[in-house]
Amino acid sequence: MNLSNFRLISLIFLIVAATLLGYFETNRFDSIVLVSALGVEKKEEKYVVSIQVFNPAANQKQGTDEIGGYTYVQSGRTIPEAIEKIDKKLSKKLYLNTLQVVALGENVVKEEGLNPLCDFLIRNTSIPANTQLVVTKKYAPDVFLQLFTPDQKLSSLYVTSMLKQYKSHWGALVLTSPERVKSLLEEHTLDIVIPYIEIRGEIEEGLTKRNIEQFKPSSLLSLSGLGAFHKDKLHRFLSASESDILSLIKDVNQKVSMTVPCEDSNGFVTIDTIQTSSSISSKVKPLSFAIDIHIEANINSMTCQKELSDPKTIKELEKTIEAKITEDVNNYVSKELESPSDVMGLKDVLYREHPHYWKKNKGTLENSHADWDVKANVNVQIVKIGYTNKISS
Repeated sequence: MNLSNFRLISLIFLIVAATLLGYFETNRFDSIVLVSALGVEKKEEKYVVSIQVFNPAANQKQGTDEIGGYTYVQSGRTIPEAIEKIDKKLSKKLYLNTLQVVALGENVVKEEGLNPLCDFLIRNTSIPANTQLVVTKKYAPDVFLQLFTPDQKLSSLYVTSMLKQYKSHWGALVLTSPERVKSLLEEHTLDIVIPYIEIRGEIEEGLTKRNIEQFKPSSLLSLSGLGAFHKDKLHRFLSASESDILSLIKDVNQKVSMTVPCEDSNGFVTIDTIQTSSSISSKVKPLSFAIDIHIEANINSMTCQKELSDPKTIKELEKTIEAKITEDVNNYVSKELESPSDVMGLKDVLYREHPHYWKKNKGTLENSHADWDVKANVNVQIVKIGYTNKISS
C-alpha cells in the first residue's frame, strides 16, 4: 500500500468514526437529563430529596427566555429510594455525573449528621468528587432549588459562583466536597464548618420568573456565612463577620476590606488586605493558647482628620486598627469557648504540640474548653497609603 492510499483510508476511517461518535453521543444525550444539584432534608422519618436538572433548550441561542432547569421532589426511606422514585417519573435517565452542589437542610444535619450523608455521596460512583456541600438555612433545599436567580439560570450555578467568589474571604473553608468533609471528621480533633445559604426577600416572588424580569429582584440568594459543626452535627450559624474572623484565625490569606473607627471616633479608615497570616501556639503549664495574626494592607479610604504623609500618623493608624481587630477576635473567641464545637482548631493544636498531655487529659479536654485562656495578638503593617491631600492649617 502506497502512502497516498494509506492517507485516503485513514481519512475515511476518521470521517466514519466521527459520524458514529456524533450519532452515539446525540442519542446518548437524548436519553438522559443532566443533574445540576441534589437537595436532602429529613421530615417525619423520611428523606425528602430534590433534584435540579438542566433544561437543554435554555442553552441554545434561541433559548434565552427558556427556564434554566426543573426541580423534582420525592421522599423515601433512603436517599437512593427517593432518587429512584424521581427517575421513574421521568422520560429520561438521571445523569448524576454533572452534579455540582448538594444542599443539606437544617433538620438532617442537626439530627442525623454528616457521616451517613457523606457515606452515600462517596459510595455513589456517579457523583463527582468535586461536588460541594452547602447547608440551607430556614428554607428546605427544594425551595432553594426552585428559586429564580439573576446572572445564572439555575440557583445551583449561582451558588457555585458565590463559592468561588468567597474563596478570597474564607479560603479552603468553602471547599467542602464529601471526601474532604469525611476526612476532616475522621481527624476527631477537628470540628468543621460548611457554608450556608439563605433566601432573602419575598420568597413567593422568588419562585416565579418575575423575580428575574425586573431591575430589583424581590428575592435573592445569599451566601451568609459558615455553619459550625460539633462532631458531624450542625451546632450554630456564624454571621458573615464571625466567618471572616474565623478564617483569619485559620490562616486564610484574605483579600478583603476592613473598616474601623478612627482613634478619636471622628471618621473611619478602610484598608484592603494584601496579605494575612496567622498561627496558633499552646502551652500546658498553665494551659493557654496564643493566636498570632499578621496583616499587610493598603489604605483604601480615610475620613479621619490625620496627616498621612507623617510616618507617626501611620504608626498611630496601625495601632488603632490592631486594637479594633484584636477586640473583635477576642470577642469572637470568648463566644466560641462557650460552645461545645471547636472550629478554631485549638484541640488539634494541643494534640499536635503536646501529644502526651492530650492523651493524659483527653476526656476532660474534649468535653469542655470554657475556661481555656486564649489571647489574640494582632500586628498590622500599612504598606501603601495612596494619593493624599495635605490637611490645610
